[in-house]
Amino acid sequence: MRATFKHRLGITLVIVLFILIGYYAFARSAAVRQGVTLTVASITDGETVTDGTLHVAGTAKNATRLSLNDGPILIDQEGAFNEQLLLLPGYNIITLKAEDRFGKKAQKIFRVLYTPLTTDIPIQEQAPAEPVTPSSNNPSAETTPSQTDGTGSIIINN
Repeated sequence: MRATFKHRLGITLVIVLFILIGYYAFARSAAVRQGVTLTVASITDGETVTDGTLHVAGTAKNATRLSLNDGPILIDQEGAFNEQLLLLPGYNIITLKAEDRFGKKAQKIFRVLYTPLTTDIPIQEQAPAEPVTPSSNNPSAETTPSQTDGTGSIIINN
């Protein structure tokens, strides 16, 4: 009976050991099973901005490659990234793509409307053009204010 108890105890310990190893392997492989996760905290889809420089920051968990508008960007050991992006006036589409070492991909697309602030500079009225008097170099260069084109340029008739 003593040998049977030791035998059962040994088998039970081996089974418990295999269960613990299986659980550990399953827990450690969660990142592989989950794939890439992208989190961007600095911008939202449909946002309207008035500054021409957009700060794009966030995390890319389990990513080995990350690109912003098809240009590669660097990520640190924790998966954090931080980039500046210049916007064109109007509608901008920002595409962030990530890929892990097993080929699993994630993508986020943001649509941002950039409306630059306008500074109203007062336009000063220009004085009407004065008539040009004939000179010895060009005696036919006489003109009157009615012979201007409205932009301050003088039309000379030869």
